[in-house]
Amino acid sequence: MGHLSHKRLTVLSAQYPFITVDKLDLCDTCNRAKQKKLPFSLSNTTTAAIFDIVHFDIWGPCSITSMQGFKYFLTVVHDYSRYT
Repeated sequence: MGHLSHKRLTVLSAQYPFITVDKLDLCDTCNRAKQKKLPFSLSNTTTAAIFDIVHFDIWGPCSITSMQGFKYFLTVVHDYSRYT
């Protein structure tokens, strides 16, 4: 989902007094989403056949469960076809 920026929330709070804005209240999710990471180095590995290399990445546990009750996210990439 998301929310407005601090500047827009301040404008809204001037028009609607029931909206409160605390400048010191930082959104943890926004800070994490804006984090930078180093790029992956280029790989010279080539695959010649199906299932030579399969990449897996698991993320979790997430503090909010999915609608089915899961807390982890798994990504699988088949290197030969790049199918995810």
